[in-house]
Amino acid sequence: MAYRPKTVTPQISGTTVSISAEEVGRNGIENFSASSPAGNMPFMAYQLDGKYYVRAAVCVPCGGRSFTLKNGTLICDSCGTVFNASTGIGIRGVSACMSYAKKAAAYTIDGGNIVMSMDDLTTAYRNTLNRK
Repeated sequence: MAYRPKTVTPQISGTTVSISAEEVGRNGIENFSASSPAGNMPFMAYQLDGKYYVRAAVCVPCGGRSFTLKNGTLICDSCGTVFNASTGIGIRGVSACMSYAKKAAAYTIDGGNIVMSMDDLTTAYRNTLNRK
């Protein structure tokens, strides 16, 4: 089954960003953005094999900012490049885009929410902008 991303607005309190874990599980994959001095950073959150993942949602060469979750893979909605959903590493597609793994952000589960720090999100975003 393929899950197209649903865009949600995260709760931001100081340097903490959170989204509902239950909604991520229900929707399959969600997109959200966080603003920092680095700019507006796009992210995706999804559940795979009972585990949650939060990754930067940017395909650097093509500019894609949305991914479909299908059969354990993330498919760029812009160029069609396929990434392993567990590791974020490119599998097949546009070779330039495959060189930019989707880096994970650290998170905790608290009160039914996926909770991330702005620092961890910024690190994941910046690391995704760099080649493997």
